[in-house]
Parts: sequence; C-alpha cells; structure tokens
Amino acid sequence: MNFLIWNCRGSNSLDFRKHFKDLLDLHNPALVVLLETYRMNHQTVPNEFRFSNVAACPGLGTSGGIAILWQADLLNVTDVAMTHQEIYCRIQVIPFPNKWLFSVVYAFNNKNDRLTLWDNLKLVADNFVGPWSIGDDFNEVCSSSEKFGGLPLSFSRANRFSKCLDYSHMVDLSYSGSKYTWSNLSRNNKVILERLDRCVANND
Repeated sequence: MNFLIWNCRGSNSLDFRKHFKDLLDLHNPALVVLLETYRMNHQTVPNEFRFSNVAACPGLGTSGGIAILWQADLLNVTDVAMTHQEIYCRIQVIPFPNKWLFSVVYAFNNKNDRLTLWDNLKLVADNFVGPWSIGDDFNEVCSSSEKFGGLPLSFSRANRFSKCLDYSHMVDLSYSGSKYTWSNLSRNNKVILERLDRCVANND
C-alpha cells in the first residue's frame, strides 16, 4: 500500500493535473498528501482524481494549502484536526484494527510561525501515546550536512528543530536518491541545495 506526499506548488494548472495523474497511475496510492496547493477550496479534488474523501486546510493567497486525499475502501481516516501548518488524523488500514496518528506538516517561512509549529508538535507528544508518524515539508534542516551553498547554517534554528524531533521521540525514516529535496534552481556558484522534507516516526 502506497502513500504519496507531494509539494506540488500549485494545484490549479493543467500541468499539475497531468503530472498528478501520471503519479497516480505509476504509484496507485491509497492516500495522497498535497502541499502548497494554493487553493481556498479542495472539495472538487477527490472527484477529479478518483478519491473518496479529502481533509484540507485552505491556502493563504499564493502560498500554503494542505490536502489529504484517500480511498475509503482501503483506509479509515478519523479525528482530523488542523492549523494552517499541519493536519493531524488517525489512520486505520482496513480490515486491521490498529490505528496510528499521522501528521502532515507544511512549515511556514516565518520564524515565529515555525516556533508555533514546533510547540504544537511537542504538545501532541506530551498528550499522545501510541504509533505516530510525521511528514513532509519542515522547511528546516537538522545539520550542516543537509545544506549546500547559500548563507551559513543557522545553528540556533537547526537546534530548535532537532530538539523538537528529539522531544517527540521521532526517528528519521531515511530516504533513497538525493539527500537534498529543495533547490533554488540556480547554477554555478549560486546554487543552494537543502533537505527540507523528510518523514519521521516514533518507535511505536
């Protein structure tokens, strides 16, 4: 069973529809997370792409927007809660009885917003016992090895992020392919590469 998380940077264009359909055909996911949808309303998305349900928080102008799409015959998704930077839900794979907490994150660029997000995650950690996984765009790196080019690493920001993950007992689920997930798309000595996206989970 596949889950797909994609920072699509806008979900209203013909290019998005084409690429999204190609991804769905290739991976046949039971659940999809779309980040940076730039949409105020996501209610038409499930029908357009053959999903049963959607849980979403709206975009803010030309930024933000998170949507979780899933197939109701494969998954029960309940207890949905959200802010503009995160969605929380419980997931049960049918017909198995076990559930886990799934958190989707799209961290804002603003420092104070990110601090609020870290506090929210720590609050969940204080009040939740059981299996918990988190993905995707934390908009922050953990160490200098996850950044190439550009301004020097802000160790205070990286430490706050790392401490939040440690506090929540999260383990990085690793990756395949390039360790960098974001680029400024420049060339030569102006290129900047960073690992801003990751999936983590607790030991449960």
